Amino acid sequence: MKRESPETAELEERLRAALAARSALVTAQSLRPLEAGQARRWPRPLPALGAAVAAALLAIVAVVTFPHPLAEQERPASVTPSQQVDLRGVSFRVPRGWKAWQPERGGQACVQPPGVRHDMDPCWATGIQVATRTGDQSGAMDEDNWPMALLNCWTEKGEPDSNSPMTDSRLVERDTLQVSGQRVAYRAWRVTCRSGQEFTARLWWIPRHEISIRAMRLDSRDVPLAEELVSSLVVR
Repeated sequence: MKRESPETAELEERLRAALAARSALVTAQSLRPLEAGQARRWPRPLPALGAAVAAALLAIVAVVTFPHPLAEQERPASVTPSQQVDLRGVSFRVPRGWKAWQPERGGQACVQPPGVRHDMDPCWATGIQVATRTGDQSGAMDEDNWPMALLNCWTEKGEPDSNSPMTDSRLVERDTLQVSGQRVAYRAWRVTCRSGQEFTARLWWIPRHEISIRAMRLDSRDVPLAEELVSSLVVR
């Protein structure tokens, strides 16, 4: 093993003395001075080495004593990935916090907000239905009153309300978009019920694969979640 040079040993001794002095809260004058005979002319590289070591020690002390003021903000938050649902020929992401279940395994999925029981009526009333192999929906897409084929409105809990049939339905929005390389037709109808309840029924349809996404009575604040779900579609 290579022996330390006298100069390096002396530097380390000085650093240890300085740290001890700081710990004991003593002054520089209370440290024992070196004997005159021990004084040496250091080679040129050593002062630079001493400065580098001292700077490193100061940096360590600063990091430990004074943490970065943005340390808390920079810490990444825990992120839970959205649930992925796979059906025949298509998959999609479930909006964060919502739940998905499949009334028909591989063929149909219901996506619902928290606190809603897994049942088809609440799915139609407050959730989003994704179904495959739904047949030709082009006729429905062009009907001004298509939702009225459902006959009844729903209660606040999502139950069919036979005492409140749909009394009016009008097409209010028509669009075509591209998702996963597929043409998606979109329609929205404004529906009125005998009880005075009003809501907007939405339908997305992918003709080539006969895939329908229906959101019959979403709360307005949940509409972006339906659009997020549609945008996440991966058609195979």
